[in-house]
Amino acid sequence: MVTESEKLILLEDLSRIVVSCHDLGETLDAITGLLRERLGAEVCSVYLHEGGELVLRATHGLDRSAVGRIRMGVHEGLTGLAFETGLPVNEEQADRHPRFKFFPGIGEERFRSYLGVPLIHRRQPIGVLAVQTAEARRFTPDEVRLLVTAASQVAPLIANASLLDTRARAASEPPAPPPAAAFLRGIAVSPGYARGAAYPLAEELGLEPPADDAPEDPDQEMARLEKAVEASVAEVEALRDQVTRALSKEEGAIFHAHLLILEDRTLRDKIKERVRAGTSASRAVVEVAREYIGAFLKLEDPYLRERAADVRDVALRVLGHLRGDGPPPRPARFREPTVVVADDLIPSRFVQLLQPNLVGVVLAKGGRNSHTAILCRSAGIPAVMGVGRLPHVEPGTQTSPTGTPGSSISIRPTRWCGSTSAWRPTPRSSDRSSWRTFRNPPSPGTGSGCA
Repeated sequence: MVTESEKLILLEDLSRIVVSCHDLGETLDAITGLLRERLGAEVCSVYLHEGGELVLRATHGLDRSAVGRIRMGVHEGLTGLAFETGLPVNEEQADRHPRFKFFPGIGEERFRSYLGVPLIHRRQPIGVLAVQTAEARRFTPDEVRLLVTAASQVAPLIANASLLDTRARAASEPPAPPPAAAFLRGIAVSPGYARGAAYPLAEELGLEPPADDAPEDPDQEMARLEKAVEASVAEVEALRDQVTRALSKEEGAIFHAHLLILEDRTLRDKIKERVRAGTSASRAVVEVAREYIGAFLKLEDPYLRERAADVRDVALRVLGHLRGDGPPPRPARFREPTVVVADDLIPSRFVQLLQPNLVGVVLAKGGRNSHTAILCRSAGIPAVMGVGRLPHVEPGTQTSPTGTPGSSISIRPTRWCGSTSAWRPTPRSSDRSSWRTFRNPPSPGTGSGCA
């Protein structure tokens, strides 16, 4: 019988993997080795969903040469059954099950029993965690619960590690150009209707290398880089904790993904390699960030493409510390219902803009899977993204985004007098005092006047 103490020890060990492993292959190898030992199984393997197939990505117990080579459809095998149903598959005699699929040459014929549980992240299956034993036996309910618990802990870790690793498998061809969008029509990423005064943001979110690119001392430049990264890690940790308290743990995980980018060993080694070669820390950060962003943008999966914005967010934060800029200043209190209008909006900047009179967001870029969109939905703020090129908008211009299918944005080009009003869904955390504190409520304005 698996005790509660054993469960806690396993979860602590998995947490250590989160800290110590940043490469996907190393992460999966550590996870499978740990779980095989703790469950007393001869085999532990991880299969990930890639391109409509389940691909063996790590194993302890099967032939290591099978990693990356063994593939099956999601409707094949017991592993496919666990992925397809979203439920554990526990078989005493696996080869007698009608869904059993045998792969010769990987040493699987020696193993009789099979337990597979789905890896689920954000309510979507991303793979399967499987253990096997040579003894024909049915895994106990305690063992099943332990593997299910382990899967729930490692799924977000695997998903975030995969985001960084996928860049190496990015398609070589540039993505097809997006279809032409109707003027001032976009994607409904957060439901509701809002009307308010426009608050245009003209912040530069591009990554441009500095003019000065010849540091005198690479060691000093390396020290500047380490200090900037440490400061960025501290900021993001604080931001993650703040968002977790104010909204939810799921939204806080957005900034945990930023921490994984900051701590990714491969990414940091690429930057350091350039600095040692005489490149300034700022230019090295820009060059490597552009490389990662370009790779993400080439991917077909819309969720993965949106991760380019996370890399940009992290890179801009590190660059700010290298330049000594610090974070952008908080905006003045919105004294009337306000709609932010911008080319793009990184998650950390959105968090800075949150306040009670923020009633809508309109962005030229972005989509439903962006982390900023997720934050908008959690905060209950109607948002329309992917509008395309925005016209010049004067501050105070009345703007009405509609977060419904076939979304449109009405922007009155002339000054308009009259009452201002807005409706939006109640944020799911609106009954929590922490959410109100996070939004930093100002004293209410008059709600009317010339806009």
